[in-house]
Amino acid sequence: MSETTYSMVSVPKKSSNAGRPKGKKSYIEIFRWEDVKTYTRDEKGVKVTAFEMMPGKKPIAVYATDSTINIYHSSEGEDDARGFIHHVDYEHPGTELEHDEFVNNNINENLGAIVFGCSGEDAKIAGTPCTPLKMTKADSQDNKEGDKNTINLASSLRGGTIGHIAKSLVQTNDESKKRLYGLPYAGNASGYIINADVWEEAGEDPDNPPQTWSEFIDLLQRFKSKGIVPIEASTADPWTLQAPLASLNSTLVPESEYLSLKDGSKKFSDLWGTVSDQLVEIYQNYTQKNPAVTYQQATQDLAAGKAAILPLGTYAIPQIRLINSDANLRFAQMPATDDASEQQLTAGDDVILTMGAHTKHEKEAREFIDFLMNDENIKDYSKQQSAFTPYKDTYVGDEALNGVLDFYQAGKLADFCDHYVPASINIAGFLQTLVQSGNTEKFLNSMQSEYDKIEARNFR
Repeated sequence: MSETTYSMVSVPKKSSNAGRPKGKKSYIEIFRWEDVKTYTRDEKGVKVTAFEMMPGKKPIAVYATDSTINIYHSSEGEDDARGFIHHVDYEHPGTELEHDEFVNNNINENLGAIVFGCSGEDAKIAGTPCTPLKMTKADSQDNKEGDKNTINLASSLRGGTIGHIAKSLVQTNDESKKRLYGLPYAGNASGYIINADVWEEAGEDPDNPPQTWSEFIDLLQRFKSKGIVPIEASTADPWTLQAPLASLNSTLVPESEYLSLKDGSKKFSDLWGTVSDQLVEIYQNYTQKNPAVTYQQATQDLAAGKAAILPLGTYAIPQIRLINSDANLRFAQMPATDDASEQQLTAGDDVILTMGAHTKHEKEAREFIDFLMNDENIKDYSKQQSAFTPYKDTYVGDEALNGVLDFYQAGKLADFCDHYVPASINIAGFLQTLVQSGNTEKFLNSMQSEYDKIEARNFR
């Protein structure tokens, strides 16, 4: 598949837009923050004193009907964790290809906007590198009432409870206060859920899933050749794409490699190049006709036997059983290489029990923990949640998970790769763009650009 790069081009007001206001020069320049070389505000943080794009990069100038341009701020969050959100709304007269192309190629990008009004007042800038604008709504109208595009851009307030959390994370030099203990209670794993009935109808053995990447792709091809949807995708909820990313990377990228990312000796292109190609191959060749369905719809489709595989974690199994209590399910590790001995299972803790070090109710807290850690209660919870227990001899309450117990027993477990990526990076959005466009280079460069920005602000 050939890779293409979208070039931001101006979207002017077309002369053919009959009945639209004439003579106004209002326009909005929209740019990607990754393309900005220099951005500086004054000491009060209000006026932009320096703004320069990277060589060869430029913003897109979008004509906007002046009366529809709305720049404002809103605040959200608790009183001690309140933050401000930038908003830019506008209406562009017309539904020409240039504007549609702009929307399609920037729906998940980190954007900024410079607004130039027709009244001669100073231009206004919205969004910052730390709180970029996202397209929250893009509506196109082309009917008897006129043709227009309405765009809503807004920044996100990262973590509504950040104020509360920050209070508990005050730096200290007292080593005794840095220690944190917890009891693991329930665990999950990332891989893929199997509709065993679909497999058996296709002549496949759900109890013997593929052990290598080549075998996995061969299986998907066999399903496809028989008119069966191999993989139920849920790209409308992009967070679900982090499951196969983690599933494959557990084998492909040792956890120690992320230290190389941090010290700059390696980049995302070194670590995530292979998994990017694999995700593109899976999602562009073996998913249903419309992969942009929600997580809820995807679980319904698998429960109804409309696909063979759902690439998610064990946490999705209870949701499927709520839809169809008789669903015949299995769970499997997703192989990433052609060496079966290399495969690792992505797994982690869903629930950890803790208590305050200086609680006034230590006796009651311990009694409650003892109650939860009762053997019967642990097993009951694992059954209800299709979870792994913390026992040395791992127990699962759902037989669907028996297929990956060997990984637990052999200690062939790895952490979720997104745990090594700053939470402020929009991995899910970048993944959504990746599987839709097939542009691995853009995905890897976007990840690296965001990571570098965070590291540049990390004063150590």
